[in-house]
Amino acid sequence: MADDSDDTRDNLIDHPHDSLFRKTFSDPKEAESLLRSALPPEIRQTIHWNSLTLHHGSFVDDALRTSQTDLLFEVACGESREPVWLYLLLEHQSTPDPRMPFRLLKYCCRIWDAQPPESDMRAIVPLVFYQG
Repeated sequence: MADDSDDTRDNLIDHPHDSLFRKTFSDPKEAESLLRSALPPEIRQTIHWNSLTLHHGSFVDDALRTSQTDLLFEVACGESREPVWLYLLLEHQSTPDPRMPFRLLKYCCRIWDAQPPESDMRAIVPLVFYQG
């Protein structure tokens, strides 16, 4: 997992869409607004929104960082308050990618790989926001 906090200023110039997405939706209140509008009601209603926490880093392939940016949030769900990952991927490509499900699977595996080996594999809810 690559930490992107050191190159924020360079990204603002080189990748303004990614920077705007990352800066805006890194704020949990802004992310909550986006997620509430994008998630299906069955999931949205189980989330304890006051627990929404951003985890820094990126799971996107290095070669695709100019066309994608991502954010990972942890949130408590249901009566048990089980922790779940909400993974946001913003796609800046001119055409849809038919291999997107495979790429999302790779990114989810990277999220699980980044967790301590003794921790449980928690559920990941991936969301793709496409700008074509």
